[in-house]
Amino acid sequence: MTLTEAAFWTRRLSVVGSGALVLIIILIVIILNISKKDPLPNYLQPNFTCTLTKDEMQAQKLQIPSLQLASGSNQVYEIDTPTGKLEKLPLIANVYKFNNPGALLNAQEEARKVSEKLSLEPEAIERRGTIEYHWNEDIYGRTLTVDANTLNFHFQTNFRNANALPETKKLPTENEAKTIATGFLRANGWLLEDYSKEEPLVTPINIEANGSYTMATSRAQADLLRVDYFRSRPFLSVRGDIEKADEIKKALEEEYLDYNNTVDSIVTESGRVDVYNFNAEVLNLDTQKSNLSVYVGTEDSRKKLNSEIASIYEIDYTPWIIADEPCGTYPLVSATELTTIIEKGNGSLVYLNEKNGDTVVSYQPRQVSQFSVKQVRLAYLDTLLEQRFLQPIYVVSGEATFSNGTTGTFYYYIPAIDYNNIQDPVVQETQTTP
Repeated sequence: MTLTEAAFWTRRLSVVGSGALVLIIILIVIILNISKKDPLPNYLQPNFTCTLTKDEMQAQKLQIPSLQLASGSNQVYEIDTPTGKLEKLPLIANVYKFNNPGALLNAQEEARKVSEKLSLEPEAIERRGTIEYHWNEDIYGRTLTVDANTLNFHFQTNFRNANALPETKKLPTENEAKTIATGFLRANGWLLEDYSKEEPLVTPINIEANGSYTMATSRAQADLLRVDYFRSRPFLSVRGDIEKADEIKKALEEEYLDYNNTVDSIVTESGRVDVYNFNAEVLNLDTQKSNLSVYVGTEDSRKKLNSEIASIYEIDYTPWIIADEPCGTYPLVSATELTTIIEKGNGSLVYLNEKNGDTVVSYQPRQVSQFSVKQVRLAYLDTLLEQRFLQPIYVVSGEATFSNGTTGTFYYYIPAIDYNNIQDPVVQETQTTP
């Protein structure tokens, strides 16, 4: 090799070596930047802390009853979202304990107080075994049943009683009905704080000849206005004093655009700290009604009662007390697994009706040829039966095609927690900003 050739190869190898070094440096910078821009993984690790063992939590797996379809239905499911797949589903979610007080030693006396607030005669109480206290129909057809353990109650009117309604009908407006119902609940200590944060929903009700309810076409045609109270719970919360809180908050806002987010504050040893919440609605098995409903109608001056109770004909009161803070976080079923569950029809049908149909009348089985899934949202399930934990569900909704070619709306519930991957509790260290 000549000196000229040696010089050429020396320069060539030095260039290659420099290029390789530059490439290595670039890769290191990229890796470091990726780690800096990805603040989510450590924070989104579930901690499984609601129970002492994983077996204890797995025993709490949601069992959701399902409505039956008419015979001959063809259960074909298709994902008909804009992208043709399920996207942006949460990875983990909070789970909450119910803080229901349990049976009281003075339950009978407390039940009498309930009856007095409803202007019934306290001493007319009857005990039905160890389960409930009952007040028989008064001259206006009003009855009351109070659960002996929880003091939840059902106050109602028998509209087949000739004295149940005044002769002249004069319904309040929707806003007036909300005011009457809210004022009465609040005055008696029955409106839990979390229910007061959401706007009540008003549904016009017709009273049929047999005393049952159907949905009225408008307030003008209605006999009663049902006021339903709803609530929500954060499925994910981010404290403002943790490391990279702003980055996490921004990333989650982009990821969960369809969920309402709010800002609360807590007091810590270091002072007041903002908490960014991403909220999911709390639903029961009746998607069109809540666990707290008040039926408002014409004020009945014959009863010689205060105006609020004189306008109230029924109250469904089963507001289980949810803890303010979550007891733990748990992993959720992945989009892939959820898609398989949906396509196999393994969810629980909780609502099926024709479009703009009567949402009040009792369910009647329909023959369905196809379900087209339009949306999947995270929510929480709060049933009329007492539960140990408030757990997340996926609400699958869309369009049902009936066998006669018409279409309607359906809702399916699917337990959201990935019970197969629950672990024993994990102790996590949270890095806070100095």
